[in-house]
Amino acid sequence: YLVSDAPEDEAHVASVTMVHDAQHEWVKRFDARAVPTAVIARGGAVLYHGRIDDRNPRLGARRVQAGQQDLREALAALRAGTLTPTRTKVVGCSIDRTAG
Repeated sequence: YLVSDAPEDEAHVASVTMVHDAQHEWVKRFDARAVPTAVIARGGAVLYHGRIDDRNPRLGARRVQAGQQDLREALAALRAGTLTPTRTKVVGCSIDRTAG
């Protein structure tokens, strides 16, 4: 979970709680297929599901600096009230969906 009431220019200040999902409850709920997957949900609606940024354009390739900050942009749009449901492709390690 990521929680912040900070203005956009202070968005780097946030409280983060990590959840160990041994039974894959969150994996199943949000249909996560790879890590890291970012999800912004409000009520029962998923508003953002996807990558954090574009530093990993494909498996085995990595950019030094991200060109697209997908999660940061989604959080800014959420604060502005303009976030529409968005899904981006996550490139990372596959999640073993047979566990849990």
